[in-house]
Order: sequence, then C-alpha cells, then structure tokens
Amino acid sequence: MVRQIVAGVDGSPESTAAAAWAAREAVSENVPLRLVHASRGPVGGTKRHLAKEMLVHVQTQLLETHPSLDITTRMAEGSATDALLEEAREAALLVLGSRGIGTLVGFLTGSVSLRTIGKAPCPVVLVRSGHADHEAQEPDPSGAPSAVTRGRPVVLALDLPAPGEELAEFAFQFAARHGAKLSIVHASPSAPVYPYASGIPSMMMEIEDLEREEREEAARLLNEALEPLRARYPGVEAAVTAQTGTAGHLLVEAAREAGLLVVGRKIRDSVVGPHTGHVAHAVLHHAPSPVAVVPHH
Repeated sequence: MVRQIVAGVDGSPESTAAAAWAAREAVSENVPLRLVHASRGPVGGTKRHLAKEMLVHVQTQLLETHPSLDITTRMAEGSATDALLEEAREAALLVLGSRGIGTLVGFLTGSVSLRTIGKAPCPVVLVRSGHADHEAQEPDPSGAPSAVTRGRPVVLALDLPAPGEELAEFAFQFAARHGAKLSIVHASPSAPVYPYASGIPSMMMEIEDLEREEREEAARLLNEALEPLRARYPGVEAAVTAQTGTAGHLLVEAAREAGLLVVGRKIRDSVVGPHTGHVAHAVLHHAPSPVAVVPHH
C-alpha cells in the first residue's frame, strides 16, 4: 500500500492552510493526499451536502495549483479523534490546522487535539493560517528551497541522553527534500542562582563557567550522535546549538525564523494522561511556524 499524507479539514482558514501545506508536501514526496472531514453524529441531509461541498471546494482549489496530485476525500461520522487516528495508521504524515496561541480549531479543540497528536503513530504537523505557507505554489524545479520552507531553516529540538533516532531522521529527511538548512537546538537548564550570589562576582563567574561547560559537552555529544545522519544526508547543512534556558521559550524564539519546527513525542505504554510532553505542548500553542510532532522511542 502506498503511504499518503492526510489533512484534516473543516472549512476554516486554518484547515485550508493545513491542506495547502499538505498538498505541497505530498508533491515533494510524490505521494497521494487525502482530505478528511469529521462530524459528530450522523452526516445526513443538509449537513452532508455542505460538508461534501466544502471538501470538493478545497480539493478543487488544490488541484488548480497541483493538477497532477492524486487527491481523495472522506467524510467520517462520529469522533474526530477516531477518524483521524484511523487515517494516521496508514499515513506518512497527518496535517492539521492551528489557530495559534491558545487552541486548535474546528473539530480539533481542547482534549480532542491533544489526544490526536498524542496517539497518532505517524508525525503530525500543525499549520497556522497566518503563516506564509498558505500561499500555495509548486516547489521550484531548479533545486532552490521549496515553497514549504521558502528558504527558512528547519529547527530540530533534541535532548540528551537519548536524542531519538526517528525524530532526527525525520528532520534530516525533511531538510534534504526541501533544500533547507537544519538548526539543531538543545536547551540546558540554568544553574540555580541563590539570592546572595548576585553580590559575589566569583560565584557568578563559576556558575557561568559551569553553564558554558555543560553547553559545550551537550553540543559535543549531539554532534557525535548525529554523525551517521550527516553521512547519510551529506547535502544537509546541519548546525548544533546548545543554549542555556527553558526549552519551550528557546524553541518558540527559534521558530520565528523557521520553515518548520520539529519536536519529539516519547512513545509511552500508558494509556492514561497526556502524551505530548511539556515542551511539545508549549510550542504547539505558541510557535509561529508550522510544528511537526514526531513519535519516537
């Protein structure tokens, strides 16, 4: 079975932007695109007619820009989470619309969105309607950076001691496919500063030296762990930056100039509670760029 990219659509500007982003990514990967609309309760009568019109409208718009793209549609009844997770089982990527700071839109609100992202077996990308990526156009055949990244870097968040092979592989593949630079960010926690320390310059210098040493060691370990991927993707210019601070804040700042921010979601055996992690949760709500959440071991 050919794996496809799936986009959740509900007629909102955010989901339309997500569908456009998904279409360009499907073209770059040479895979089909599937548009899915979910509705609580039976979809019948006027409701079915309007949903079908909306799906056909989005499909028609995308085919105007990508006439060779294989696009199918599906109207699902019942739980939006169940419909999207069912599609995600055979998908290479699931793409959803996001309003930005606060919540996801349409049928993806609150706990529904987090359950979908937290349980999907494939990477999930969240796309903002205000992002430039809603301007659909074909990738440049000359080899220039594609419309998905528009020359902006891909930012990858990695942690230690286990960076996550699937997570890093996704980012390297994406950067290679789109001719984008890869910026790898590691956040080291700040050393504790006690109230009296600010009056003791020597102690403050020791703290700064300790933080610098931790950053240097983190960068060394990450560069070492990434050597196999650098060898597999020699065309990707990848730079590691270890910074001191809160991971969520550093990544949101890095995302301001990014074409895509890639974060990980640790696969858990437990079926109780949120599955996204606090860093992924923070960037989902506040990062201005599209965000990819990649499940990894």
